[in-house]
Amino acid sequence: MRVLTACLLLLASPLTARAGLYFEVTSLDAKPESGATQLSVKFPFKNTGDQKVTLFSTESDCGCTTATLDKQVFQPGESGVITVNFAIGDRVGPQEKRVRVRASDQTEPHVLTFKTNIPVFARVQPQFVYWANGEPSTPKSMVFELVDHDSPIQELTATSNNNAIKPEVRVIEKGRKYEISITPGATEKFLLATIQLTAQLGGGKPERRMQAYATIKPGPPAN
Repeated sequence: MRVLTACLLLLASPLTARAGLYFEVTSLDAKPESGATQLSVKFPFKNTGDQKVTLFSTESDCGCTTATLDKQVFQPGESGVITVNFAIGDRVGPQEKRVRVRASDQTEPHVLTFKTNIPVFARVQPQFVYWANGEPSTPKSMVFELVDHDSPIQELTATSNNNAIKPEVRVIEKGRKYEISITPGATEKFLLATIQLTAQLGGGKPERRMQAYATIKPGPPAN
């Protein structure tokens, strides 16, 4: 019986020692800084096995999420970090992203998950204004109002991708609330314009952009 037990232990030990990458955490919650356009999270790990481990590739749920490696080959006892970068862009609300790391220590990928909640930066109401065909070319307004209470903006600008519709910005409450007055040159022809709203932030933070829309509706069909 003692001989059998010893043999089983000898057989089991190498299998146990071959364990590879050990991640301190494989799932975490992250909070972006106010006004940030990118979020980076780190997943530290260590090669706890007795053989080198090669990291072959990383795959993510979408193009908005990428992962970078310190290097590809880790000797026994070596530690490393996988940095996951998430491009926030215009996304708001709860987000959950996964990165699959393929490595030589196991056939299935290691799955790393992070969750975050992107707060609404600002609201534009209404986000769409229109004129009926032949309606007088009087200005119509929308209001940009900051929701983020921590970071007032420095300036708001508005541009139109159609020269026939001109937006102008008026300050209601500096740094927080603005009126965008939109005036068409004429209303006899159908057109659709995108109004690009650009908020300049302080402290070296990148600008934030939102879109609104203005249109002149088509006239009645010809008889």
